[in-house]
Amino acid sequence: MSRLCRESEWPLPASADADVSLEFHLDRYARWLLTAGADPRLSIVLCAGETAKANFIEGMTARKITPEIALATSKQPVAPNLSQHQGTHFNSTLYLVDGLKSLDRDALNTLNGQRGLLNRMATWVALIVEDMDTLCRLYQFSDGLMRETMRRALVVSGTLPDAPQAPAPASQMNLWRRHARVAELAFHTMMTHAVIADYDDVSRTLRSGYGGALNTLPMGQWTPWQRLWHGAEPGGRMTADIASAWVRHLPDLPQESLLGDALATRPLCAVHVPSPPSGLPALMASGPQGNIAGWAASLRDVTGAWRRRDAERAVVELHIAEHYAAAEDLEGCLDALTQGLEASRTPACPEVFFEVAAFLLKLHILLGQRKEALMLLNDLESRVPELHSPFYDARIHLARGDYRAPLDPTPARVEYTAAIELFRIHGYATWADVVEERVRGVS
Repeated sequence: MSRLCRESEWPLPASADADVSLEFHLDRYARWLLTAGADPRLSIVLCAGETAKANFIEGMTARKITPEIALATSKQPVAPNLSQHQGTHFNSTLYLVDGLKSLDRDALNTLNGQRGLLNRMATWVALIVEDMDTLCRLYQFSDGLMRETMRRALVVSGTLPDAPQAPAPASQMNLWRRHARVAELAFHTMMTHAVIADYDDVSRTLRSGYGGALNTLPMGQWTPWQRLWHGAEPGGRMTADIASAWVRHLPDLPQESLLGDALATRPLCAVHVPSPPSGLPALMASGPQGNIAGWAASLRDVTGAWRRRDAERAVVELHIAEHYAAAEDLEGCLDALTQGLEASRTPACPEVFFEVAAFLLKLHILLGQRKEALMLLNDLESRVPELHSPFYDARIHLARGDYRAPLDPTPARVEYTAAIELFRIHGYATWADVVEERVRGVS
């Protein structure tokens, strides 16, 4: 599988990444508010670091938004200044619901029951969360309010807690992973010092742009990921998760002895393994050997009974599509991408959906299928905000440039330039080089 077409991309460590990423996330959040008109805006702001809340308030003020504290208390979970607010189409006040940490179960239940005061026309509200306990209790006792929350903002500045905070309950983690709550998962990874983080948790945190914050954490669970990110051998016992990351992200594959049978059910890794264990990975790695249709049918037979493994089924279809594309079999490629797209539409695997959809989008553009391409581009754009990543924002600029290039190179160059800037400053040098080739192609 192409190194530019993988489930996850890690940036190269970039200098001043925290400051650059903070500006990126504040800009995007402010744009969402300022395009509201009279629509309601209800959000969660996850403040990781001692100075994160202060920098968030300062950033909003600099962007022509007026933050106003709406202090929640046990007696009045919805502060009077918020409950009495009468917004207009020209509203610019953002009410920061602070003090949630002090609320007990009854107060949080009351807040949940009064959520209509928070989610109403011409009203902008941000729930300020500064620790894992508060976030978990909001999901536990104000579940209706959490379901109605429209946007998350991840704000990281200053230093993370010296001591790791308690991890979220397994049921809560499963909920966040099932619905791809990327901001909550990245916040959890940082505030708990990655003590129970898996591959997706770490890669999503890196792609948020705030990965440098993990470098400040004490030695522990994060250490193998940190060494891998910096291009060093993980050292010590290589778990399946670390081996999985290695084969996805490093140019030199580990020796076969380091892989083991633990990777046998990880199709994305199997693509990179030169001498994989038996079974599905061997079938994937062997390639079609002149009979793509028969090889693809065998893969689909193996994966057809998979349940709740939509991301992996989509990766298999993406792998099949690439072989069809190499053989210039248009029909087979389209069929595989269509199946992969449907498999990855579940909320749990937005990154995989993005990869499959981006491949299919390029095919529609190549075939001059403008209507289908535009529909897919709009679908991709609607999913990007929940990925909380400058990488995917840059990918959308790239996709827009590709869509516009066949008709008008001028707006295409604008999109490509924006993509290059994001890729460069956030540590995706290889992607920036690829887009620069595109710019030369439309000049």
